[in-house]
Amino acid sequence: MIKFSEYKKILDSTPESEGLEFKSRYFWHNMWRYPRILVSLGDNKDPVIRVPAEVETQYNCKPPVTAVSGSAFRGNETVTDIILPPSVSSIGTGAFANCTHLKRITIPKKVTCIPEAAFGNCRELEDIYYEGSREEWSRVRIVHEKHEVGLTGELIPGTPVEVVRDERLEHIPGNEALYCCNIHLNCDLGESGADPQLHLYVGGKEITEAFTVKG
Repeated sequence: MIKFSEYKKILDSTPESEGLEFKSRYFWHNMWRYPRILVSLGDNKDPVIRVPAEVETQYNCKPPVTAVSGSAFRGNETVTDIILPPSVSSIGTGAFANCTHLKRITIPKKVTCIPEAAFGNCRELEDIYYEGSREEWSRVRIVHEKHEVGLTGELIPGTPVEVVRDERLEHIPGNEALYCCNIHLNCDLGESGADPQLHLYVGGKEITEAFTVKG
């Protein structure tokens, strides 16, 4: 486990990764003003990937990077650290699946859903540095189960209504790593020098005491 106060030094000293591939968020158009989606690492084989917050276009504009597609990191066995900028609000299904050596990742507070199998087979994931608070993390929808309702049941006499008898929650594999790693809260992913109070989750269990980030 690496505390965020230590990881922030790595975060601040790592340049934005080069060679990454982006496309317009609106697929039918490639206008300069539209946000961009990270779709591929291209030829980049670096173990630490820092996704830029903006992408300079041929029109000398810099639209923000707001999403990571489901194929961007999938199956990458080299990456150990993924640094997402605060501008990212969407993560695709299976985006980091089979990143078997991924150990650390930053997650912006704009992310409200971690979809099915986003972290599938990320068995070495140790630390998540989340930009938001404990309350904001608790509202993030992590897809790991679905509510199934049976189609057959027992007819209520004198009515066309059936009482459904088989309701159950079915586990969806793929995001177990999020319940086993260390989740660091209130992590400043920008350039602010603030000293936020952090609550730390270790192996899915909360340590109630807070500590202050320095540096």
